[in-house]
Parts: sequence; C-alpha cells; structure tokens
Amino acid sequence: ATHAWAITKNDDTTAATLTNDQKATANELTYNGGDQALVSAPTAALPDGYTIQYSLDGTTWTTTPPTGKDAGDYTVHVKYVGDDNHADFNGDDIAVTIAKKAVTLTWAENPEYDGTEKTMTATVNGAVVGENVTVTTYTGNTGTNVSNYNAEATGLSSANYKLPDDATHAWAITKNDDTTAATL
Repeated sequence: ATHAWAITKNDDTTAATLTNDQKATANELTYNGGDQALVSAPTAALPDGYTIQYSLDGTTWTTTPPTGKDAGDYTVHVKYVGDDNHADFNGDDIAVTIAKKAVTLTWAENPEYDGTEKTMTATVNGAVVGENVTVTTYTGNTGTNVSNYNAEATGLSSANYKLPDDATHAWAITKNDDTTAATL
C-alpha cells in the first residue's frame, strides 16, 4: 500500500515571535530636501529562512527600506518572506513622520512716514540650500500713519517648512526727520 504525504512549510515564526531587534524601526526625520530612509532595517539576524521586505503601497515590495522626501506622514508595510521551507507572514505597519524644517525670520527695517501705505515683510532663513522659501501671508503688516503695529507671518510658500513658534514682530512707521522749519 502507498501513502501520499507532503512536507508543509514551517509556520511557527510570526511577528509575535520576533525580538524587537529583528523588526524594522521608524527613523526620526526632519525635511532636508533629499530622499531619506523612512525605517532602519533590523539590527539582529532574522530567523533562518526569512528575508524582510518593505512597501509604501502594499503592492510593490523591496528588500531596501523605502524613502520619503517631503514632510508628512508615511506608513511602511513590512512582511517577512520565507524560503521554500518557511511560510511568509506580515510584520507590523510602521508609522513614520518627516517633520517640517523649522525656519527663522528676519524682519525689514521700520519705514519712515511719507503719506503712503507701508508694508512690513520678513525674509526666511534656514531653508535647504537651493530652495527659495518665502512668507506668503501676513496679518497686521500694513499701515500708513506714524504708529506702532504688530505683524504676524502666517504662511510659507512650501509645506516642507514651519514658521517659528513666535512669528510676530512689533514694528512702527516713524516720523520723517528730513523736514526742517521754513524760514521767512
């Protein structure tokens, strides 16, 4: 008599049986203008018979950790692919954020009164070399008469950057000192 039999894949290894150093980990990232690895590969050897793969879309997989460039939130999907003797299994999804790069502002000099409307503006400092980031919106940055004003930068031209925590500036339109008394 004959008996049909088969060797099945070992499915004893799961995400729950991995040690922390056998799992990929999220990198702490801030926008820098270039592609950055979103996760770090495991620091310890994987169980025998397994390789790790990564995906951003759950469809296209690679053995190289995926990269991101723009500030924002990413989800890295992880799976462990077994050889002919080991069953595949899914790892934990990893949430990663590339933080916005903080910038500073340099405000223009106070203007002198001349009867026309004046506009206070700021220059952005600290952007990645080669990127021109500007303040696109303000509140309180216009005035005509000699007075004290408070301006606030409220928007930037790139979503990869964030304004300083205090983006306000006290400014004034000053008296014009060039006038002299007329003599008779």
